Amino acid sequence: MRVGILARKSTAKQETSIERQIADARAFAVQTGWTVGESSIYFVPEGISGAVTARPEFTALLEAGKRGLIEAVIVQTNDRITRLMAETVSMVVELKDNRVAVWSYSTGQQYRADSPIDRFLLAAYGFAAEMERDRIILRTRESLFWRARQAGTTGNRVFGYDNVDFFVGEKNIRMRRPNEEAKWVVWAFERSADGWGYRRIAAELNRLGVPSPSANRKERTYACESPTDGTSRPIARKDPAAWSGNTVGYMIRNESYRGVLVYGRTRHVIKGGKKLIEDSPEEVVRVDAPFMRIIDEELAARVDERMTKNAGGTEQGQLPKGVLVGNILCAHCGGRMYVFGTNPPVYGCGTRHQKGHAVCGNERRRPLADLDGALVDAVAARL
Repeated sequence: MRVGILARKSTAKQETSIERQIADARAFAVQTGWTVGESSIYFVPEGISGAVTARPEFTALLEAGKRGLIEAVIVQTNDRITRLMAETVSMVVELKDNRVAVWSYSTGQQYRADSPIDRFLLAAYGFAAEMERDRIILRTRESLFWRARQAGTTGNRVFGYDNVDFFVGEKNIRMRRPNEEAKWVVWAFERSADGWGYRRIAAELNRLGVPSPSANRKERTYACESPTDGTSRPIARKDPAAWSGNTVGYMIRNESYRGVLVYGRTRHVIKGGKKLIEDSPEEVVRVDAPFMRIIDEELAARVDERMTKNAGGTEQGQLPKGVLVGNILCAHCGGRMYVFGTNPPVYGCGTRHQKGHAVCGNERRRPLADLDGALVDAVAARL
């Protein structure tokens, strides 16, 4: 029997790794006399919650079943598929409908959904997985809020800081310490206080070759049926990793540079099988952290004064939208083409607009009416 393997881990710190799950699943397949090929291994990259059901690799599994490429999929336990009770039965049934059986190498048993009793047991397994997920979330949140109250960092590295380990009693707490990047934070604040706009600051940082906060961001990949048939793909970046006006604006508003650690402004929620972010103002924790201060009070006051003056100005409205927005890309950098509210409105490279000519040299612009009209005429002619 031809089988696939589905593995998952939510964080990089979990002991159960992707490699170990795949190795154990292979051993189970060999022991049972099944065939596992390299093209039939599927996995979810780290950092994807078990409550997220909208995952490309699950779609690839269904497609492999439809095409007869695999007859079963091996998992560690049912929570490798999903940690939601309501989804456990439906996802196993959907795999079964596509001629893919689900086996656990931990128990050596098949997850069946043929009878009401089978579906009841699946729901019970899903209930246990969802309860465990809620307990993990509760313990993690308590730990992160405790760290925040001790002025410790609760996430990834922030531009301008290194994460350094300190001990409070027997507790190891990771704290932020200013590094060489801090001079660029001060530079950006000074330019903002002098009246520079966020996009102008971003363009100059890109021209000077200053690495952006996302410059070292890793691209995660889904290992699907085969790298050659289009089912294996990286998570696409929106634009090249460079400074943008939004990035600079977020940095100027970040209270960490003023010596205040803020945690709990947002939280992750699962809705419709997708992980979303929502505001949680009632849970915000603010702690004075003088050791984090990069911007002195005088410079911070100048920036605040300018931001207050700008807030009283006329708010820019929504830019006009074109038919081709989101459907055409810049031939130079691959960024999305925007519509700019000139008179008349035109299409142009949004990456160049946000990040400057050092990132994209495409300065060509085309009238919105001409391109949209040509598209509408072409569609009308075909119809």
